[in-house]
Amino acid sequence: MVGCGPSSITKNIYELQKPVLLQADTKFMKVHMKNGDLYVMSEWNFDNQNEQMNGKGKKYNANRKEINNIAAMHLIPFDEIALLETSDIVRGDGGQIASMSVLSLLNLLITVPCLTDPKACFGSCPTFYAYDGDKRSLMAEGFSSSIARIYEEQDIDMLYHTVNQKDTFELEIRNEALETHMIRYCDLFVVPRLESERIFKTPEGQFYNTSTIVEPISCITKEGDILNNIKHFDKRERYSLADSSNLIEKEIIEITFPAVEGDLGLVIASRQTLMTTFLLYQTMAYMGNSVGYWTAKLNGDLRVKNIGRSMFQHLGGIEIICQDSNGKLKLIHEINEMGPIASDVQLIKLPSTKNQSIHIKLRMTKGLWRIDYLALAKIDKETIPIRLKAEKLILHGSNDDYKDILNDTSLYLKSLPGDRYTAKYIMPEEPGPYEYFINSKGYYLEWMRKEWIREEDPKKVIMAFKKPKRYLKEMAALFKKSEPYMESVFWNSKHIQ
Repeated sequence: MVGCGPSSITKNIYELQKPVLLQADTKFMKVHMKNGDLYVMSEWNFDNQNEQMNGKGKKYNANRKEINNIAAMHLIPFDEIALLETSDIVRGDGGQIASMSVLSLLNLLITVPCLTDPKACFGSCPTFYAYDGDKRSLMAEGFSSSIARIYEEQDIDMLYHTVNQKDTFELEIRNEALETHMIRYCDLFVVPRLESERIFKTPEGQFYNTSTIVEPISCITKEGDILNNIKHFDKRERYSLADSSNLIEKEIIEITFPAVEGDLGLVIASRQTLMTTFLLYQTMAYMGNSVGYWTAKLNGDLRVKNIGRSMFQHLGGIEIICQDSNGKLKLIHEINEMGPIASDVQLIKLPSTKNQSIHIKLRMTKGLWRIDYLALAKIDKETIPIRLKAEKLILHGSNDDYKDILNDTSLYLKSLPGDRYTAKYIMPEEPGPYEYFINSKGYYLEWMRKEWIREEDPKKVIMAFKKPKRYLKEMAALFKKSEPYMESVFWNSKHIQ
C-alpha cells in the first residue's frame, strides 16, 4: 500500500466481497486464491514434495457464494495461492514456519495491549542490530515499503555507527512486531577506507569515498535556525507536527553551506514519523474482516499494485532542490525511503555551481519526516563494496543453522514475532578499516489486530484507493488525536523488549 494507477483498471478492484465470518475461537485456515476463490479449511496439511496443500473445508467463489455447502476434501496447488489467513501459527523443527516455502501468512486473531492506542502499536520490517563499540544497538531496518510480496525489493542500509570488526562481523536480525517477515537474502557489504574517510551510498546504489565533510552555516525552518539539531548524527532530530486539516500540507527547510570546490553531495540521515504507520493500520482497521481479501488482492493481482501505493505517493518524499550552474532552482532528487525505526543515510549528488555559497531547499510533507543529520561531502572517487554471505545464521533459543536458507535466493527465511537470528560474516583478511552496509531483500505482512475489526468501514477503504487526497484530508483530525503520544506508545510496545 505504499504510484499513479495504471491507465485501465477494472471496476471490480474496488468491490469489497462479503467476508466469510468465523467465531473468534474457531481454528481455521483461509486460503485466498489468485483467481479470487476462497477455501475455508478446518483441517489442513502441506505436501512440499508435490507442492500442494491438502485439507477439508468449504469453497467459495470470487463473489463469496458458497460452492459446496458441506466440508469436502481439497487439493490446492501452491502456485495458485495468493495468501494464507489463519488463526493458528504452524512452526516446523527449529522454529521455521512449516512447509511455507512459497506462501504468505496473515493472522487475524492475535491481539497485543498497546497502552493507549492500538494504532500506535510497534510495527516494523526486519530490524538490524550491530556492535557500536559499547553494545549491540539498532542500526537499520530492511525493505520498509515492501508491505506485500508484490512490493518485494532490495534495500541497502548504511551501518553508520558500527565500529570496525576484525575477524567476524555479527549482525542480529529481529522481528520485533506482529508481522511475518519473508527475507530473500541479507548480505553484508564492506568497503575498505582510510581512517580519515567515510563511504556513502547514493539512492542509485553507487558508493563513494569522501574525505572532506562540511557542516552547514545555517538551517532555517519556520521555527528558526535548527543548526544544532542537524549538524551531528546524534538522534537530536528535527521534525514538525502534521497539519490539522490536510496530511499532505508541505513545508520547506533552507540550508546554506560554504563554497567547496569539486564534486559534491548532500549527506542526509532521515526516517519517517509514525504518520504512515498510522495510515496503514487505520486502513487495515477499515478493511476489518475483509483485510484478507485485500491483502490477497495485493499479492495476487498485478492491477492493484500501483493503486495500492497511491496514498503514500501523495504524501511524497523529501524533495532536494538546489541551484544548477546557471543559478536556476532545480529538483534533483526525491528521497522516498520509508520506515520509522532507524535513520537511513544517503548521499545525493549535487550539480556544479559557481556561487560563493551553496543553497539547498528540502520540501516535504509536514509531520512526516525526522531529519537527524545534514552535511556537505566532497566526493573523491567511486568504490566497489565486497559482498559477504552469512557463514552462520542461528535462531535464538536454537542450535540450528539457517544460513543455507538465507543464502539461497530461491527461498525465504521466514520470521515470526519475537524471532531473533544472529548472522555471522567472515571478514576479509585485510585489517580495514571498513564501512559497513546491510544489503537485504524481501517483504513483510502486517497482522490484523482484533481491536481494529470493530472499525470496519468499506466506504473508507474505497475512498483510500479511489480518492486518496480526500482520504488524507479526512484522516488529519484522527491522526492529530494520536500524534502527541504515538512515539512513546510505539517504542514501548515492541514484541522484543
